[in-house]
Amino acid sequence: MDLVKKVGYGQCYSFKYSPRPGTPAAVKDQVPEHIKSERLAILQQELSRQQLLFNNSCIGKTMPVLFDRDGKLDGQLIGKTCYMQSGKDQIIDVSFLKTIQDPAIAAYRQSIVDVLCKDQNGIQVIVEMQVSEHKGFEKRAQYYAAKAYSQQILKEDKNHKKLAIYAKLKGVIFLAIADFIMFPDKKHWKSTHRMLDSKTYEHDLKDFYFIFAELKKFHKTLYQLENIEEKWMYFFKHAHHSTLAEMEHLIGHDIIMKRAFQAIDQASWTEAELNTYDHITKTQLDNLAVEQFKIEQAEKAAEARGKARGEARVGCDAKSKDQMLIVGTSADNPPYEFIQNGQVVGFDIDLINAIGEKLGKKVIIKNYDFNVEELKSKVVDAVMLDELQAKRFIENNPGLASLSLKDMSSEFAIAMPKNSNLVDSVNKAITELTKDDTISSIAQKWLQQ
Repeated sequence: MDLVKKVGYGQCYSFKYSPRPGTPAAVKDQVPEHIKSERLAILQQELSRQQLLFNNSCIGKTMPVLFDRDGKLDGQLIGKTCYMQSGKDQIIDVSFLKTIQDPAIAAYRQSIVDVLCKDQNGIQVIVEMQVSEHKGFEKRAQYYAAKAYSQQILKEDKNHKKLAIYAKLKGVIFLAIADFIMFPDKKHWKSTHRMLDSKTYEHDLKDFYFIFAELKKFHKTLYQLENIEEKWMYFFKHAHHSTLAEMEHLIGHDIIMKRAFQAIDQASWTEAELNTYDHITKTQLDNLAVEQFKIEQAEKAAEARGKARGEARVGCDAKSKDQMLIVGTSADNPPYEFIQNGQVVGFDIDLINAIGEKLGKKVIIKNYDFNVEELKSKVVDAVMLDELQAKRFIENNPGLASLSLKDMSSEFAIAMPKNSNLVDSVNKAITELTKDDTISSIAQKWLQQ
């Protein structure tokens, strides 16, 4: 049950477990019947909920359905949606072999355009529809396939250089739908042709595949059709003279076939019918353009509001930054600054926190590696430190030695950016901390020997 909820199964079988003789499930059932019934009801309820969620997600969307056979019940069709297919052979790109398009009205038609499709694996599919008998049509099919195959060999890279890569050539499938007899000796309307070894019949040369469909050999009636191939054959042969009721029975819920029928229907329109259709289409497109303009205007307004909020946010961030005092130090100089229990502590840290409190700012300590680490790694030869500081550092770092310089005094300073507006306020805070003995207390805490 948890798995069903997590993964979101909506289309699966649910059944009540029962012992099965002769199988590992033949052990005596320890679960009472009423418990199994309750569990089954809960599972079915969850499956229904998942299916409802899926159905709601499909509202307003187009879902192509491929029906390949009739079901056992009257009017029932069996097939798959695109969501249930692997998509391995799905056609993702369509282009025309010829650049001349057909006129919209059948009376002005000059020629039928060949179609070149390409699936997601790069395999090309040539679709050729030939109405009148054509001498040497099978040779023409091989020529078109060979041409499509050979045109892959010279491709341009980003630098417009021609590349010849034989290993990357993709196969070609040639599908011919002919309204005449191509192969008199063949009885079936469909024939497929591949390149095979003449002795072993092994299929080593796999890049060419020819399919010929001869409409003159297809004799099934509308109610004798058994699969999607036969439905399309009937469509190609009889769509131009079938009644609307016959076409509706043939098409059923097949969206692709419905579009094909609409294209054929439009090709037979008169000029008046075509003009009426164009006017309706123009009105729909105009309304769509107005709606799209309103959407774009709303998006721009929302973007402007978001930008204004962003600017306000930047202002807030800048204001927040003004309330912080960011201080850099090298936490390797005890007792002034060092790491203790994961925190940077020491005389300098307490001092800067006291200064931050005087200024009303939150102190942020940034720990950096300075010259003491460079001394340990022998990047520099010596470091000048306070005697107490050097003593503690040597205790924690065996192998280092110190050289004391007597009768010397030094001053400490806090480095700040040039022309910083904090210099005066920090100096004022240090003066106040000196007068109220805060600095003396901090020194007593950290600098006692």
